[in-house]
Amino acid sequence: MIPKNWQAVQWDSGCGDGLFITVMYHGKRFHVSLLPPSSPDTIEGPLISKFDSIDDEDEDEILAVQEEIEILVYEAGRSIWTRLAPPLPDGPDLSDLHSLLYPETFSFRFITNNGKAELIPQETNEARYHHLFGIKIVNNMGLPQYSSKDICVLETIVGQGYIS
Repeated sequence: MIPKNWQAVQWDSGCGDGLFITVMYHGKRFHVSLLPPSSPDTIEGPLISKFDSIDDEDEDEILAVQEEIEILVYEAGRSIWTRLAPPLPDGPDLSDLHSLLYPETFSFRFITNNGKAELIPQETNEARYHHLFGIKIVNNMGLPQYSSKDICVLETIVGQGYIS
């Protein structure tokens, strides 16, 4: 059974190009890729096909297929979730804005190995999520400057994986 705070917050698919899921768990972000397999006897191949063939108007079918995939992804990475995203300590949930906007992120690929589903680490370029693209900010008016790491968040309102 999937824990309540393990949430697939974003689904992307490219008609045969694969399936990409973003999961949030205990304040960490996980990207899981299901890429088209090179052999026919895989778990991910039929999942990608099933997801790509969903009728966009049938919300019940979408939710059922997503739940099926979520269960397989969660089970394949059960030890990973526990190791990389241990439960947060009890107490006041105070965090800095930077950690909420740019949580520690891990990327994995869902594969079939000897007939079993597995998650293997996948290298990514983390800078793409919060890079200034070479923009230099000029503050010649003496405006106050703040770091998102210095801003304490007292309460978060989360909806659909986005911070409000």
